[in-house]
Amino acid sequence: MQKGAPAPEPPPTPPLAPSLMDRLDTSPPALDRDRERVPLPETKWSDTPFNARVFDLFKLIDFDKTELSRAFDRLDKNKNGIVEPEELRAYMREIGRRDDRERVMSDKYIAEFAEQLMTKLDSRGEGVTRARFNEVILGMANTVDPRVWPITISMVLTGVAVGIVIPVMPLFVTKMGLSSADFGLVVSAFGLSKLIGNIPCAFLSDKYGRKRVMTGGAALMALGMMGVGFASSLPELMVARLVTGLGSSGFTTASMLYLMDIGTPFTRTKTMAPISAGFSAGAALGPALGGFLAHSVGLSSSFALVSASFLFIMGLNHKILTETHVPGQGGPVTSGGTTPGGTSAEPPTLRAEVRETVRQWRPLLADAQFNSVLGINFMYWLALSGSYMTLLPLMLVREELGLSPSEVGGVFAMLSAVSVVCTPPSAAIADRFGKPPAIVVSSSIVSAAIFAFPMATQLPPALGILAIWSLGATMFGMAPTAHVTDIVPNENRSQALALLRTTGDVGLLVGASCTGLMAHYSSPELAMQANAALLLACGTAFGAVTYRHGFKPGAMGPK
Repeated sequence: MQKGAPAPEPPPTPPLAPSLMDRLDTSPPALDRDRERVPLPETKWSDTPFNARVFDLFKLIDFDKTELSRAFDRLDKNKNGIVEPEELRAYMREIGRRDDRERVMSDKYIAEFAEQLMTKLDSRGEGVTRARFNEVILGMANTVDPRVWPITISMVLTGVAVGIVIPVMPLFVTKMGLSSADFGLVVSAFGLSKLIGNIPCAFLSDKYGRKRVMTGGAALMALGMMGVGFASSLPELMVARLVTGLGSSGFTTASMLYLMDIGTPFTRTKTMAPISAGFSAGAALGPALGGFLAHSVGLSSSFALVSASFLFIMGLNHKILTETHVPGQGGPVTSGGTTPGGTSAEPPTLRAEVRETVRQWRPLLADAQFNSVLGINFMYWLALSGSYMTLLPLMLVREELGLSPSEVGGVFAMLSAVSVVCTPPSAAIADRFGKPPAIVVSSSIVSAAIFAFPMATQLPPALGILAIWSLGATMFGMAPTAHVTDIVPNENRSQALALLRTTGDVGLLVGASCTGLMAHYSSPELAMQANAALLLACGTAFGAVTYRHGFKPGAMGPK
C-alpha cells in the first residue's frame, strides 16, 4: 500500500441556516460537519454497541451521499478505490491520537476492531469498494440501537405506575369534594411544572448527562406521588402535582435526548416505538392494578406504591444505563466555548443557556413548516389533557355509565392494549409513507372519536369509540418528534425538541384548565366536542402547510 501524509481536510464552515428544509438536501461537498457528532465518552467507547462505534469513528450523522463519500475518502489513503485493512488501522490510530483515546484504542484493540469491521465490510470477499462501503454502512444505519431496551424497561414500569393512578385519581378527587374545574386545575399543575422545567432540564441534560437527569426525574416523581397520597386539600394536591410534573419533565427530556443520541435518520421512529409500546404495555396493566389496589388497600396506599415504583425505576436506570453524552468531549453541544480540540473551554451558565435557547428558537420559529408542527402538537395535547385526562375519567364514573374503579381500570387497560398492538405497524407506516401524512390522518381519527364519545350512552359503543381513539393516538404518537428531528439541523435539534415539548406542555396546561372550566359552566359533552373541532381544524391547517412546502410521501428521512 502506498503511504504518505494524509490529505488535509477542508476547514469547518458555519452551519447553514436559511431554512429548516435545507437539511433535506444533499450537503455541498465543501461543507465539513465533522465536529457536529459528539464523540462517545472516552471511557465508555469500547462498551458501546458496535454500530455506534462505527458511526462515531466515521463521524456519520445524516448518512447522505456526501457524508458517506467523505468517510470513504478518509479511509482510502492511496486513492485506489479499495479500503484495505492497514488503511483502516492507520485511520483508527490517527483518530486515537486526535481524540486522545490511547487508553481505549490500544494496538490490540485497534487490530481486533479493524478485523471485526473489515469482516463485516468485506463479507463477500470482493474488496471494500465505495459502493460496498455505502451498502454496509446504510444497512447498519437501518438497525435499531440495542440501548433502547433499558429505556423501554423503564417506560414499562412508568406506564404501570401512571396507569395505576388513572382509576384512582377521579375517586380521590371526588372524595375531596372537588369540581371538574378543580380537577382541571390539578391536571394543569402537572403541565405547568413540565413547562417550567423543559429548558432547565435540557440544560442539565447537556451539562451533567442524560442518565443523571433521568434518575433525578424519577426521584422527583416518586416524591410527588407520595405527596398526592397524603394531600388533604386542593393546594396540597396541586403542590404535589407540580413536583410530579417537574420530575416528569426531567425524565422525559433526558429520555428523548438519549434516544436522539442513539438513533439515525432511518431509525428514529423505530427507536422511539419500543418506548411507546413499553409505556402502553405498562399502562395496560396499570389501570386494572390500580382498580384492584383502590379496592383492597385504599387510595393513599395506592399512591405510596406508585411512589415506590418510581424509586425502583430510578435505581434501575442508575444501574443499567450507560451515558451517551459527556459534555466537554468534542462538538459544540452547549452554548459554552470550545477549544480547537472540541473540549469545552468553560461550562455555560443557565442564564447563558436561556439566551442561547432564545437565539436558537428565533430561526426555528421563522420556519412555517416547523411552526405547523408546533401548532398541531399544541392542539393535540390540549385535546388530550382536556378530553382524555380531565373529562373522560369523570364521565366514565358518572351515572350514565357508572363504572366502578376496577371497571375504569379495565377500560384504560383495553385502550393501552390497543396501543401496544398498533404501535409497531404505526411506526412502520410513519417511516414508510412519511410523518406528516401520519400526523394528519391520526389527528383526524382522534378528532372524530372525541366528538363521537359524548353521544355514546351505552358501554359497548363507548368502548368501540375509545378503541378508535386509542388507534389514532397511537398513530400520532412520536410522529411530531420524529418529523422535527428530520427537518431541523443537528446543531439546533436539542432546542427544537425542547420547543416542541414546551408547546405540548402549554397545551396540557391550557387544555386541562380551560376544558375543566367549560365543562363546569356548560357541560362535559360540549367541552369535549369543542376540543375535537379545534384539533380537526389544526390538523387540516398542518396538512395544508406541509403540502404547500412540497412534502413528498415516501420520504425516508433526509436525502
